[in-house]
Amino acid sequence: MLVQASVDELNNEGVALMDQGKYDEAITAFNAAIEVDPSIPEPWYNRGLVLVKQERYEEALEDFNQAVEIDPEHIEAWIAKGAALYSLGEYVTAIKNYDRAIELDSQNEIAWYGKADALRMLHRDEEAKIAYAKARELGYDGIMTMREMTV
Repeated sequence: MLVQASVDELNNEGVALMDQGKYDEAITAFNAAIEVDPSIPEPWYNRGLVLVKQERYEEALEDFNQAVEIDPEHIEAWIAKGAALYSLGEYVTAIKNYDRAIELDSQNEIAWYGKADALRMLHRDEEAKIAYAKARELGYDGIMTMREMTV
C-alpha cells in the first residue's frame, strides 16, 4: 500500500533542501506539497523563497500572492512580496506590502527595515530615517547599509 506524504512532510523536505542550496529539488518538494493540498499557504510561500534565491522575482510574486490570498494575515509573505518588488525596482508597491505587514504586526523589525530601504530608494530620506530608527528600536541588528548611514 502506497502512503502519500503529507503537506507538512513535503514542505519540511523542501525547506531542508532549500537550506542545502538544492533549489530545483526543493521546488519539486513544494510542488508536491501544493498538489496534495493547494489551500495551505506555507508551500506557496516557501517555493516563492526559492524562486527569489534564483532571482525569479516575478514567479516568486505569484507564489507570495497565492500565500496571502489563502492567508491574508501571513506576515512573512507580505514581507517577502515587498522584498521581491524591491528587487524589481517597484519601490512604491514594495512599501505598500511592507505597510500591510506592519499593519498586521507593528513590532516587525524586518518589515520596518524593508520599508526604510524602499523609502530611501525613492529619496524619501526623512521617512526612511524614521523607519530605520523604528527597525533598530524593535531589535533589527543587521549590518548597517551605506543607504542607512547616508540618511
